[in-house]
Amino acid sequence: MTAGREAVVVFGRINDAVTPEHPDPNAPLRDRALGELLAAKADLARYECAADRSLLLIDLLRQTAGLGVNQVRDPVSAGPWTKTAMALVYQLLAVALPDRHLDSDDIIEATLMSMPAVEIRLADLERATPQGRMDLAATYVVYARCLMARGDHTQLSMVVPLAESLMEFIGAPAADLRAQLRSVVGLSEIPPLPDIRARGMDYGTPPRRRWWRRSR
Repeated sequence: MTAGREAVVVFGRINDAVTPEHPDPNAPLRDRALGELLAAKADLARYECAADRSLLLIDLLRQTAGLGVNQVRDPVSAGPWTKTAMALVYQLLAVALPDRHLDSDDIIEATLMSMPAVEIRLADLERATPQGRMDLAATYVVYARCLMARGDHTQLSMVVPLAESLMEFIGAPAADLRAQLRSVVGLSEIPPLPDIRARGMDYGTPPRRRWWRRSR
């Protein structure tokens, strides 16, 4: 945790130094500086969780998500470094929130966090590395878990075929994720592999607590 805090300080200074020189958050140097800072904060949050400080995990991830949104407004269209870091932050939040078992607001917020994580990774699927495809498959599992907790079976019926088809395409490395998905939704027949190249996703009308994207 000490090294993690030092990394946050260092990357914070770099981001502060780069920002006045590159006001456009999608400029390459600015994008990398911000992405490194967000990733360092996400790492620190995971260290806090490993030290059994889960409440600090959620607070730090929320702060990190807020920082990213304040800097780039729409993380889905951010630069590659920032976008990758924000997808990780959103996914970590989506995993951590339901584990608190507090109330339905946590499930709603977790769903809202998993949505942009899926959208970011799906948009880059055509150029994704094997690890990138695995990251998207893992995010699908998190999203499916949130939808099941909310009882949103309509959206779940759209997400599960995409997840299963992607995992079938990945093959053996996705076996554990496939088992996790089935533990959430039960056994299902894997449909033919659809066209899952980069495209937008229609999530329907979200709940009002959609704070992950700041209004213009």
